[in-house]
Parts: sequence; C-alpha cells; structure tokens
Amino acid sequence: MIHALVWSVVAVLLAFWSLVAWAAHALVSWPGWRAGNPAAASAWIEQLALPAWLAPWLPAGVFEAFKSAIVASGPLLESVVGSLPIAAAWIVAAVWVIWALGTVTLLVLGALGSGLVAAFAGKKARP
Repeated sequence: MIHALVWSVVAVLLAFWSLVAWAAHALVSWPGWRAGNPAAASAWIEQLALPAWLAPWLPAGVFEAFKSAIVASGPLLESVVGSLPIAAAWIVAAVWVIWALGTVTLLVLGALGSGLVAAFAGKKARP
C-alpha cells in the first residue's frame, strides 16, 4: 500500500514536471520572439487560457500570475532568441534534456523511496 503511495507521488510530480517542460517548450519555440514585435508577444501571452479540465485544479490567480511573469521575462527571451538565431534550436533541445534529467531523478527518488519502504517494512516484520 505504501509503495503505491510513493509511486503515486512520483507520478503526480512527473506529470507536473512534464507540464512545466511542455509549457517551457511552447514558450521558447514560439516564432513571435524572432519577429521583434513585443506587442505581438504580449497579445499572444494575454490570449493564453487554461484548458477547461485544468482550471478547477488551480487556485484562482495562479495562472494570471504565471502570465504576468512571462510578460515580465518577455524582453529577456526576445533578446536571447532574437540575437542568437541558432539559440532557438538548442534552447528547445535543452528544455527536453533538462526534462529527461528531471524524469530520471524522479524515477530514482521513487525507487529509493520504495526501497526505504521495503527496508523499514522488513525490519518491522522481524522479531
């Protein structure tokens, strides 16, 4: 039972980690950064909306705060992607490499947690 709890926590964290990686990929690969039009970037960000299935799971205002943080970091992203045309290719690859490293880390932590549960359950059963 406790093993299922450990792996359920890992699965939830992995789903969140994947959602963050997907959002980062969508953000850095948007072609508008190379257009040199900050107003278009702000308009694009403002039109973003949560999927209907995700909205009930987030507290009110979290997504709006996320969008304002993206707008605040927009000039930095625009300058990086605009000044280094090759950056778009390696930034996207870097996002997925970081996602893979995080995924492996979560799986290792899940295995360690499951191993600790087994070790403590084994000590508890011994006389």
